[in-house]
Amino acid sequence: MKVLVADDNALIRELLRQALAPLDWELEIVVDGTDALTYLNASEEPVIALMDMELPGISGVELAKRFVSRHPEQAVFALLVTTKCDPLLIEEAFRVGAVDVVVLPVDPGIIRARVQSACRLMLKLATSAAHSHQLQEGASAPTEPNVRASASTLTSKFQKLTALTKASGFILEAVVGMGFDKARGVEQHVFSESEPSYASWCCIVAPNCSVWVDVLVEADRNTAMELFERLTGVPADCAKDATDTLGEIVNLIQGAIKSALQAEGHETMTPVVPKQVPSSSLRKLNEHMVDRVRLVIDVEGLVFAVTLFAFNRPMVRKTIEGLRQRDVTAEALPMPHGVDLKMLARGVMLDDRWITNLRNRFVGDSRRLAINVVEPPPLINLLSGLTVAPTA
Repeated sequence: MKVLVADDNALIRELLRQALAPLDWELEIVVDGTDALTYLNASEEPVIALMDMELPGISGVELAKRFVSRHPEQAVFALLVTTKCDPLLIEEAFRVGAVDVVVLPVDPGIIRARVQSACRLMLKLATSAAHSHQLQEGASAPTEPNVRASASTLTSKFQKLTALTKASGFILEAVVGMGFDKARGVEQHVFSESEPSYASWCCIVAPNCSVWVDVLVEADRNTAMELFERLTGVPADCAKDATDTLGEIVNLIQGAIKSALQAEGHETMTPVVPKQVPSSSLRKLNEHMVDRVRLVIDVEGLVFAVTLFAFNRPMVRKTIEGLRQRDVTAEALPMPHGVDLKMLARGVMLDDRWITNLRNRFVGDSRRLAINVVEPPPLINLLSGLTVAPTA
């Protein structure tokens, strides 16, 4: 993802640079409107532009106005920056086409979240434009919510990871390794709406490269039951047999992607065993415009879908009081009061029981003890069936 920072104030430029650094996106920094215009005119890809409203040369407001109607393939998503909390100024920014206004001072995490929100909007519009182009050419693009199509949408952060860019090959090898004679990727598959869909999920966390990957396997009920029989030699008795089979597939794929990340020098953690995903979540999952790799697989006439959802999740430091449900520990936590034992291991996904236990053990000043954790991405709600959003 390309990001432009344009501001004549050196302190603000550095603030924005530090706020965006964890995203590891392609960053261009300029000090006036003329250089910003040159960069935006030359770009052949979409750009997220953080620009000072009163940028010298050409103001950020004027630049946002100039590029508001640009084609989605070369769109400029303007986030205008100001230190003035002036309602009229902010209203003008939105009127000319800015997607957001950042009023400083503000927490770097909020700046990052707003830029990521602009990125999601960019991906959604790009996908919509591509779909519209297909329709104009007479192509039939699937719109039904039960369609799964093989496709990858990876921004520059994840294009550097072989584990994701070559994930389709790793996934097929893992599936064949279960004992099937042949597995192949297919363009798309329509899941039966007359049968409940089954799905299993787990995740891989690589804290040193700020990567969180959710692994999801989906199948129709009949396919999941048949997979169980093909693998075990006995008919499936119940839904649990079917979901357990999908869990085994998730385990193998998780292992393949984990090995690929480790081969690239990244430490990995697998904080959860495969879990069943509520069927009500599946369609909602596919509405989210996030980085993903999806492969629809045909194994001896049985078709199921594998999706890897990729997120940039840097480590954050939290006190005992600040820990939240589904945070993953990136380091071990010692027992309180200097006892030479570990109370909490690295790579644990916290739940209410853990958090209550920690807060009961650590009292007074000991609650100020801080450890590194990785916060879960928003999709964790749907995957785990949660109704309460985790801390962003």
